Amino acid sequence: MGSRPEPRTRLFYLALGHACNMGLLVPTLRMERYALREIKEADWKVLRHLHRLAVERFCERVLAEVERVMHNSTESASQRYRDIFRIVERRDRDIARLFNDLRRSQGLMMLARIRSEGLLTEDEFSSLSPETRSVIEMLLDRD
Repeated sequence: MGSRPEPRTRLFYLALGHACNMGLLVPTLRMERYALREIKEADWKVLRHLHRLAVERFCERVLAEVERVMHNSTESASQRYRDIFRIVERRDRDIARLFNDLRRSQGLMMLARIRSEGLLTEDEFSSLSPETRSVIEMLLDRD
């Protein structure tokens, strides 16, 4: 029982952990043991820096979306207000899903979510270790 799985098997458990987090599978103790692996220290430091950048980019997107609605002169002021309110409500949920709970145990999943939203440049993504990049690509089903 105390043996560690091969690296490929660990990736499999990481993907299973993702499926559990998304509510697609009910986790077992064995799956949880390997699925919630912590991010490497060097990548954790990169993530903490990238987290701030990605939050800023996300907020800039939201503000641009609000500005487009705000300057839409074909709609009434009350309609624009309602539209902006809906945008802010929706984006508030999005920002929580993407950026809340910055912990090492959630680092790989957070990076995958941030990457899926296009909030990282290629250079920033390349600053992560090859192993971390490969896990994130696997989680996002990219080749």
